[in-house]
Amino acid sequence: MQIFQITRRISIACESVGTRSGFKHVARLMLNGRECDETKCCYQNRTWERYQFHDVLNKLVTGTKSLNDDERAKCKTWIANYGKEAPKTGRDQTNRAPRKMVKTESGALKAVAMVAAMGDVFGGSRRESNDWKARMLKAGLQGAGLIMPDDWNTLSETVKEQRLNAAITALRA
Repeated sequence: MQIFQITRRISIACESVGTRSGFKHVARLMLNGRECDETKCCYQNRTWERYQFHDVLNKLVTGTKSLNDDERAKCKTWIANYGKEAPKTGRDQTNRAPRKMVKTESGALKAVAMVAAMGDVFGGSRRESNDWKARMLKAGLQGAGLIMPDDWNTLSETVKEQRLNAAITALRA
């Protein structure tokens, strides 16, 4: 669950929940700590959002009757500015630290591990297998703080395979 503090009075709690045919993002509007409204966006495969929860935040703020026009405008401005790219310094204009993975659904991590492990099946060689695993881990853990070592391209394929398999094993746990 991720909580976005918009103003002193307004906060929005968002979470990702698995469903029978995919997953959904649920957002709850909190005014002075009291839940006032809720909405969801359902997905079957993946989202194409600027950042996680972008669509459900917009849907909640646009559709709720609990906010007046001024509060709605403040929320929309905050949402529009939240997803901006952080400069190379590692901090963005609002002085927020870069996003880290705080708490993620364990099922989602296991799914990333499963898809990455398929590199052993899809890869014709050790190099192709390692490339697949690395691509899938980068894609699945995007925004979660995955950083490949600076010397990654100079490592042997055996060492890469060991490290990738260790990462996959850790995600499955």
